[in-house]
Amino acid sequence: MRLKRTRYRYLLLYLLVTLIGIAVIYGLIGAQRSTRSDLRISGMPTTTMNTVAFHSRFPPTVSDLGVNRQSFCDGRMVAFRRQFALLRNAVVNRRHCRSERRGGEAINTVINQSESIEYYHFDRGCFQLVCDSVDKLDYAFVPSDNHLNAWIRSVQLSYDADVAADMNTEPRFTIALTRYEYANLYHTMTDWYNAFLLLCFFNKTSSATDILFIDSHPSGALDSVWQRLFRRTLRLSDLSLEQPTSFDRLAWGWIGYNSLMTIHLNSPTPPLIEEFRGFFLSAYGLPAAAAIPGRPDCDGMRLSVLFIWRRDYVAHPRNPTGSITRKITNEDKLLQQVRSQLPQARVTGIQIDLFTMDEQLRIIVDTDILIGEIINFVMYE
Repeated sequence: MRLKRTRYRYLLLYLLVTLIGIAVIYGLIGAQRSTRSDLRISGMPTTTMNTVAFHSRFPPTVSDLGVNRQSFCDGRMVAFRRQFALLRNAVVNRRHCRSERRGGEAINTVINQSESIEYYHFDRGCFQLVCDSVDKLDYAFVPSDNHLNAWIRSVQLSYDADVAADMNTEPRFTIALTRYEYANLYHTMTDWYNAFLLLCFFNKTSSATDILFIDSHPSGALDSVWQRLFRRTLRLSDLSLEQPTSFDRLAWGWIGYNSLMTIHLNSPTPPLIEEFRGFFLSAYGLPAAAAIPGRPDCDGMRLSVLFIWRRDYVAHPRNPTGSITRKITNEDKLLQQVRSQLPQARVTGIQIDLFTMDEQLRIIVDTDILIGEIINFVMYE
C-alpha cells in the first residue's frame, strides 16, 4: 500500500543544521530545553551523558510514548499511540508476504521500474502469534492508509504452540519498518529518529538492535548509514522462504510521515533531539558538543562559509537521467560576492552528495555559515 505523499518536503539544509548543531541552532535548542513537555526523560541527566557510549550503553528512557496502550493476544502484542507496536515471539512467514522484487538491487539494473513493485502485499499468515485465547485484533493505526493496518490484518492468531516449532529464530530486539522516500535525506532522517525513539522507549541499545526492512527498494546512498547506526540491517527477502522465522521481540516501527520530527517542526524542538544528535554523531566518532568548553575565542578563528550545490544525480529508478530542479544557477558569482565581502573567511562550495556520510558530517562540523537552496529561496544560518 502506497501512502499519500506528505506535504512536508524539507530537504538537506534543515537536517544538517539540526543534526550537527551549528552554533545558533544549538543555542536555541539549549534555550528551549525547559519547554519540552511531550516526553519525560528518566535516568541519566542529559548534561552528564557520554554521547560516545550511546551504542554500548542504554539510551535515555521515555515514558509518554506509551499513551493509548492496548494489549492483545495475552500481551504478546501491545500497540501504542496508534503509531507502533511490540510483538513477543512473533512469527514471520515469508510465503504470505509477496513482492515482485527482493530489494537491494543496483539502481542501474532496475531503471524505470514502477514504484508499486517496491512494496509488499500481505496475506493472512505473514505475521503469526500464538495466543491462549484467540481474540480479534480490533485495532487501527493512524492514518487509515498507514501500512501497519495491512500488517495487523495479516496477523494469524493460533492456539497451536507447535506453530513455533522447527523454525529459524532471531533472539535480538528487531525494529521492522517500511521506508517510503528512502533516497530523501529528510524522510530517511525521520526513520532514523523514529527508530531511536523506540530504542529509548523499550530501553534497548543500538548495538544489540537489528533493523528489518519490509520493503523491496533497490540499494540507496543512505543504506550504509543504517548499518552504522544499528547492529545489523536485513531485508524481509533475507528471511528463509522454506521455514518461518520467529522474533523474540519485534517492534513495528513508527511510520516516517508521522514522525514527531515532522510534527514538531514548527514548535521549539522535537523530543530528545539533542540525544538523537549525540546518538547519530557518536556512531561516526564525532562529538555532539564543542570540544573546547566555554565560549571560544572568536578573534583567532577564521570564519568558514560553505555553499551546498544541487546538481543532477540518480537517486532512484524513476529518474534515470538524474535531472533535478531547484538549483543555484549563479554559483561562481555567489562565491565571488561573498569572498569580496568576507576577505578573511574561507568560502567554498561543494556538491555534498559526492561525499560519504562520514565526509559530509566532518565537512559540516567545520562550517560556521551553511548556505543551501531550499524550495524557491536561499536559507542561511
